[in-house]
Amino acid sequence: MHRRIIALLTVLVAAVAAVGCSSGSSSNDGQRCRGTCTGSIDGAAYVIRLPGHWNGTLLVYTHGYRDPATPRPGRAVVSVGEDLGLPSDPVVSTLLGQGYALAGSSTAAGWTPQQATAADKALYERFVYLHGTPKRTLAWGGSMGGLITTLLAEGADWVDGAAPMCGVVAGPLRNFDNMREAIWATRALLLPDLQVTGFASRAAAAQAGAAATTAIAQAAAAGGDRAARVAYLALTLGLPLRSPQHPAGPNLAALADNLGAYVTFALTLGHDFRQRFGGDPGQAQPPPAPTPTISAAVAVLGGDAATYAAALAATSPFPADAAARQAAEASGDPTGRLQVPTIALHGLGDPIAIPANEAVLAQRVAAAGTSGRLLQVYAPAVDAASGIGHCVFSSRQVVGTIDALDAWVRTGSRPGTVPGTTTGADVGNWPEA
Repeated sequence: MHRRIIALLTVLVAAVAAVGCSSGSSSNDGQRCRGTCTGSIDGAAYVIRLPGHWNGTLLVYTHGYRDPATPRPGRAVVSVGEDLGLPSDPVVSTLLGQGYALAGSSTAAGWTPQQATAADKALYERFVYLHGTPKRTLAWGGSMGGLITTLLAEGADWVDGAAPMCGVVAGPLRNFDNMREAIWATRALLLPDLQVTGFASRAAAAQAGAAATTAIAQAAAAGGDRAARVAYLALTLGLPLRSPQHPAGPNLAALADNLGAYVTFALTLGHDFRQRFGGDPGQAQPPPAPTPTISAAVAVLGGDAATYAAALAATSPFPADAAARQAAEASGDPTGRLQVPTIALHGLGDPIAIPANEAVLAQRVAAAGTSGRLLQVYAPAVDAASGIGHCVFSSRQVVGTIDALDAWVRTGSRPGTVPGTTTGADVGNWPEA
């Protein structure tokens, strides 16, 4: 009943909206189109791709974080591969071939979970207006879009299932805190001249990150105490042991790659937040006592993890800006109260959305008593085409996740696994835990 009411209201609203719907050529709003429909809603471009024979399931994709300076309306995408810039994502053709309808929009750039959840609902309503109410609607997304997908799974009454992928599902504050700690600890232990604020532009922040990445790699190659410091920093921050540049790991070079990538992303994200909110939301925290595993790894390289931890404890961490922190927290933080079947896919070699995000999600879901609605699967860290790098999955893993979720929603039977993935992976505790 609720969905029929939504559909009726959508028709009334959309009847006065101007939007394009095309299959190679423009057509008037309200006409069903075949192939690809395009248009805009409140300044955000959208795309709907229709299969030859629809199976009744609509997939609504939410893209990841984008440079806030990205011109509107931006590029609408319908898959993780398109989100990463692939000109032709084989996942899209496979899903269309299996009868799924695909939809995605270009929500506001920057850190915009609240705007994105509203944009996703508006896109769903536009689809209902153009093509009728789906039998099932599955939300999915990558990176920040994975976080937003989790939020939709907790509170969107138009969503029947959710597939967050490579999501920062531990929430904004935990991730921003860890990134802030990466900058602070790297400057304190390794690169005392690292610039962390006062950038004239986002490009300048990225340039500082590139210089830091080079210096970190040089420190790793130097061996001895400096190499041990690189390993300590990367392992303490929860970064993976393999990288796209060095997929054969585990090795020190891979840890250096991932530390450089993480610091670079943290610097650019911090710049973005200072531009939007007037400050950085991340609060660097002194790290906990090193685990036996970290201590042993650092000792092999000739360093002492306890000494490094003590040095950081004696250094004043970077404080968070209170207003920016409040804004980040208000943007949306998963509670664990899942309302629909959810399959989370995460790469074990992801250096940006660190795998421990899934540990936090699992804890929150268990505390909320909704573990029966969550299946967490992992892409093994095999190579640069599967599991290593940010949001890097094989087509088999992505399509398998969608198929398993669709079957779960159709039948009510929770799947045990997803083809090409593993369950029960040890992703460790959150770094600050």
